[in-house]
Amino acid sequence: MMSTHKRKVLFSVIFLLFVTTGCATSKALRSQVEEQSRVIANLNTTIEQLNFQLEELCKPKEALLETKIELEHKLKKELSQRDLKVYLQERGLIIIVSNKILFDPGQVLIKPQAKEGLNKIAEIINKTCPNNLISVEGYTDNKPIKYSTKYPSNWELSACRATEVVRYLIKQGVSPERLSAVGYGEYRPIDTNDTPQGRANNRRVEIVISPKTLPSFVEPKKEEEK
Repeated sequence: MMSTHKRKVLFSVIFLLFVTTGCATSKALRSQVEEQSRVIANLNTTIEQLNFQLEELCKPKEALLETKIELEHKLKKELSQRDLKVYLQERGLIIIVSNKILFDPGQVLIKPQAKEGLNKIAEIINKTCPNNLISVEGYTDNKPIKYSTKYPSNWELSACRATEVVRYLIKQGVSPERLSAVGYGEYRPIDTNDTPQGRANNRRVEIVISPKTLPSFVEPKKEEEK
């Protein structure tokens, strides 16, 4: 039989093994808890950063929504006559103006009756989104030009019409640094070119207010004091 002394020694060894193993397990658990805490802290930081970025992304669209509401309020007459339409899409706030009220056939001079609407648009743009980039896009139907020998094709006509609208907006105080003009001719229709109404819908100018703003290193020029 095992002596009392040997039993005490054996129990001591077992106790030491238990304590040592327990300490090692406890340290491992503490290490795991600390690691999980670091992971959670990093995740919380990432979530905060993403929430901030989401808020920043939403701000431009909120400004465009405000602009849309004000345009619809100020341009009730033009909207009711279907001479003008306003849409909020992924690429920005789109103001579609019919060429019927803007230009005579084959011409680029803005008709007097269109200027009231353009004045309102310029005023609201400057008020609600003063730094957003703006693209003015000219479009035509697919019919060859009949009323002008100055423009070889619908490309030139649509580009010159877009440029004319840009010039007019600048005269109304819209910063030229924000503006660009482009002509698409007949190649981006929004309706069929097989009917008179479809072709009329395709003859248009779109003023596209982008969610993107003027780069911070470009400052809008102020008009010189007279």
